[in-house]
Amino acid sequence: MTEVAGEDFWRRVRTLLDARGGLLLEETRVRNATLRHRLTAENPDGVRPGLGPRALLAVRPDLVPAGDGRRSA
Repeated sequence: MTEVAGEDFWRRVRTLLDARGGLLLEETRVRNATLRHRLTAENPDGVRPGLGPRALLAVRPDLVPAGDGRRSA
């Protein structure tokens, strides 16, 4: 599903941030060129002004901090 990253999208991102504490926002501007932005509850709107026009955005779980005893598969 594709949707515009309007206010509804960002409202859902803020809701996820409140629940998870951190997220990664992947921004794909052109084929095979992806930027990753770490979002926290303190900066949910900080990356919005710098996002490229018509960029494809994906929201992913934040990375697990190193040394916390958990391993990713």
